[in-house]
Amino acid sequence: RCLYNHPSYPMMQEHQKAVPLQLGLGGNYIKDAQGLMNDILAKGSKDGKAPKIRICSSPESYLQDHEEFLSIFLAGNFLQQRGGPPGNHAPDASAITLRSRSRRRQKRKAQQAQQVAQVAQVQPQPAPVAVPEAPPAPAEHGHRRRRKEKTEAKEAPQAPAQVPLLSEEEHKKLQAEVGKKLQKLEGLPSDQSTCDMLSEFTVCMFVARKAPQEVETELASFLGQDYATKLAAWFMKHVRHHYKPAAVAAGWK
Repeated sequence: RCLYNHPSYPMMQEHQKAVPLQLGLGGNYIKDAQGLMNDILAKGSKDGKAPKIRICSSPESYLQDHEEFLSIFLAGNFLQQRGGPPGNHAPDASAITLRSRSRRRQKRKAQQAQQVAQVAQVQPQPAPVAVPEAPPAPAEHGHRRRRKEKTEAKEAPQAPAQVPLLSEEEHKKLQAEVGKKLQKLEGLPSDQSTCDMLSEFTVCMFVARKAPQEVETELASFLGQDYATKLAAWFMKHVRHHYKPAAVAAGWK
């Protein structure tokens, strides 16, 4: 959900080419991996619209033919998962608390910090994928088909790049303001790491131009409906008053 709402994913190259994020999740204790993937794909293609999620078959970049919010490549065999040891079961995702997530996040950051230097120095290039050539067209129609393809390529409109709603300074400022508001809500975890995670998540949804109702729905999965309604109402009013140009650009009039 964080990657889906984050404005920097999928990463884009020149000429509207998207680069899928590589995830190595094979060999874990994930129950019904196929059902989980089907459920994620179904949520990304609601109301009969073009799917917003793409599961790529290779890590190569590709040309997007419609807007996508998440593009991933599942390295290894994601569907081949381990069975739990006798008497033990994988933890239920619904039982994971905000505190445990923040601890794991801090631990991952510490581990990643040790690997950043090595990864930055050695960036392996993926092996080129051989693309089979299309069979030659019949001689009597070949020149017409090629001419038609060239005409369609020229007429294809280029998707305009979206201007960021907030500058880097405004993004940090708004995130800090949301964090202060979270600390004032009684009954919520007040540790800094949890507030940072939730404030970053909230601001990223606004930057991704999510509707106010979508923001409230996403927050409800973390905070519960009561807290999500209070925070979303305050956030909407705060953005409209203090970040009016960005609010208008995002459709939060």
